[in-house]
Order: sequence, then structure tokens, then C-alpha cells
Amino acid sequence: MTPPDSQWIYKNKDNAKLSAIASLGMIHLWDLESGFTALDKYTYKSDDFHNAGAMLGIGMVSSGITSEMDGAFAILSERLAEAPDNNVKISVILGLGFSYAGSAREDLFELLSPYASSSEEHLEVSAFAALALGMVFVGEKADTVSGSILDGLLSRTETDLNNSLSIFFGLAIGLLFLGRGEACEAMLEAIKIIDHPVRTSFELALEVCAFCGTGNVLQVQKFLSVVGEHLESEEKAKHQAIAVIGIATVLMSETIGSEMSSRLFDTMLQYADITVKRAIPLALGLLSVSQPKIGIMEVLSKLSHDNDEFVSQNAVFSLGMIGAGTNNSRIAQMLRQLSVFFGKDPNHLFLVRIAQGLLHMGKGLLTLSPFHSDGLLMSKVAFAGLLALIFSMLDASNSKIQRFLV
Repeated sequence: MTPPDSQWIYKNKDNAKLSAIASLGMIHLWDLESGFTALDKYTYKSDDFHNAGAMLGIGMVSSGITSEMDGAFAILSERLAEAPDNNVKISVILGLGFSYAGSAREDLFELLSPYASSSEEHLEVSAFAALALGMVFVGEKADTVSGSILDGLLSRTETDLNNSLSIFFGLAIGLLFLGRGEACEAMLEAIKIIDHPVRTSFELALEVCAFCGTGNVLQVQKFLSVVGEHLESEEKAKHQAIAVIGIATVLMSETIGSEMSSRLFDTMLQYADITVKRAIPLALGLLSVSQPKIGIMEVLSKLSHDNDEFVSQNAVFSLGMIGAGTNNSRIAQMLRQLSVFFGKDPNHLFLVRIAQGLLHMGKGLLTLSPFHSDGLLMSKVAFAGLLALIFSMLDASNSKIQRFLV
């Protein structure tokens, strides 16, 4: 995939080309010298998709790496100022978020906050700038950062808030309070000034992040009461999907809690509305990330053939999540069968390929699980990445979110 005369990148178009170039960042993960060299030639192309892919790739190569050169910041901050196209701008912003997640650097706040708080910037640019800030300051409970994101949210029009991209503002604020529990109460009060139905989703996103991994039973009961409501339209029920994810995040750190929640999800599959049902495969994937449990595997295999296309897409993706980095032979066989079954459906086939990539990640030597030391410790940066991915899959039909998922 990396020889100088390789033509495979140019066989793709637009977003697929962006994805192909960015994937070089995954191949050269944590190898600054060879990674920057491989991506450098694409930064000088006139095509915006080439540039955008290279910027994302640079962010991935330097993810979690501290270097005296600080090359990623030098390249990306310079490009951000002169980026002519929203695609390039978003890729630079996400590149900075990936590269410096958990670093809590003040210079990044000064660089990104104008994009997150400005109403003049395009919605997708502001939403991803807020998400990048959330990743950089994850778990820091930074008042200045949350205030900047909230300002950007309040300056948006009703049309902007109706867009599913707006949930990234709520997730970004939530990431600042990741694992902080009741410390989020002041921010919950602040969010109440938003006069729009999407406020409920923001409040739930904040609680999902704040109580993740705590095993708080009262919080689970609150999420269950939200899921149990029967609402008349899918539009009004969007927040219920976040509550489903919340049940998984709160209980995923303990064995008994995760078994209990998987039983709850079985009941929901039988009686809940379609919005809840679509989120359940993602919640199951999060509950057992990089731990391929037979029971969850069988449920996801069954849901991958569901009549609703979003349920089946999420189930295929979640099969990749539970098997991520394990090389599990049973999941590999399921995915091979699904690639034949969905051979003529490009959307499903695309997700099958992503799931296969996750399954064989690092040739079986990597993991997506944010917990280590037998579940006693949690990597906030890893959890932030998982939540960003899960929240994007809640509305994968949005073309702007698809670009981020790619």
C-alpha cells in the first residue's frame, strides 16, 4: 500500500480518496519519521481531498506521541489558518484533536475555540472543533472550554440545532466531565438555557459521560425511565438512543452490571420503539468492546439480518467492535458470510470491511478496551474516542457524519 508508484489511492474518488490517504496514518501509527514522509507528498496537491486526507493522517501518526519537534502542531496549525475548504479545515481540526487528545494544552484552546464558538463558521466546522476541544481537555472539567463551546451552541439558529451534527456540541461538553460524576450538575443547570428540544439530548450526553464506568444504579434507572417512554415520532425520540448508550457506559466496567444490562437490552429488543432498537447493537458493542462474548456475538449476528437497515448496519459494525484486535475466528467467519450476503449493498459492505479491519487490528496485538489493570483503571482518551465513534453511528445516514466515520 505504500510503494512510490502505488496507484490504488487514485482509483478512489472524493471522500474515499480522503479515507485512503488518511489510512496511511494508521499504517504508520506512532512512527513520526516514516509517517510524515509518506504523507508529505499529498500535502502539496491542489486537490482538497488529498490535502484533507493528509492532515487527518498526520494527526493519526502522532496520536499520543510527545516529541521535542512537535511537528504535528507546526504543520496543522499553519494549515488551519490558510485552509480554503471546509473539508480541509475539519480534517486539520480533527487531526489536532487526535494528535493531542488528553494533553489539555492551552495553546490548542486558543487555536480551536474561535472555530467552536463562532456563529460565522459553518456548523460542521464548529461541531468538530468543539469535539476536538472535548478530546484535548477530556476529563479536565475546564470551565473556560465548556463556556466557549456553550457560547457557540447558543449562537446557533434553530435550523442548525435540528441538524444531527449539533449533538457533537453536547458530547464535547460531556467529554470535559468524563468520569466526574456529580461534578456535572452545574453544567446541567447551564444547559437549561437552551430553548430547543435538542436540550434533552445534550443533558443526557453530559450524564452519559459524567457517570461512565461508575456502576451508578440510580443513573441507570433514570436512563431506563427515558427509554421506556413511547413517543409518537422518531424525531422526538432521538434522545432515547443516547439513554440506551448511557446504560452500557455506566455498567460496562463491572461483570455483574454488564450481564444485567445485556438482559435489559434483550427485553428492549422485544418491546421498545425502533429508535431504541437501532441503538441497542451499538450499546452491546460498547458493553463488550474487544471482548468477544458468545452471547453478545449471537445476538449481534441475529440483528445483522434485521429488516431495519440501520439496526443491521449497527450490528455489523458492533461485531467488529467486540472482536477488535482479537482475530476471533468465529467473528471472522460471520463477517466473511456477511460480505457475501451484502455483496450488492455498498453501505452494508462498507461496514463489513470496517468490521474486518477492526477484528484484525494490529494483527491481533491491539485493543479498543479503555479499561486496564483488571478494570480498575480507565483510559479517558480511549473512552473519548469510543464515545465519539458511537455517537456518530447514531445517525450514520448524515453525509457529514459519514465523512467523519470514514
